[in-house]
Amino acid sequence: LYRVGTDIPAGIYRIEVDERLLDVATLEQGAYVMSDSSFSDGTVVDERYVTLGSNQTIGVREGDWLELYGATATLEGEPQP
Repeated sequence: LYRVGTDIPAGIYRIEVDERLLDVATLEQGAYVMSDSSFSDGTVVDERYVTLGSNQTIGVREGDWLELYGATATLEGEPQP
C-alpha cells in the first residue's frame, strides 16, 4: 500500500503480474486506487486487473493510495490534469 506523494510520485503506472508472487497471489492480480486507507465502502476509485503476460495502466494523483496485489507498478508518465 503506497501513499501517492509520500511513498511514490503521482503519475501513470504500468501494472503487470509480479511473477515472484504467483504462488500466493493466484487470483485477481492487479492494482487498486483508493481515496483513503480505511478500506471502507466507496473508497476504491479505480481498479485494474492483470493476467500473466498482459499489462494495464492506472493513474494516481497526490493524496491517493495505491494498493498492489500480486503485481508491480512502473512509472510511465506524468499525471493527467
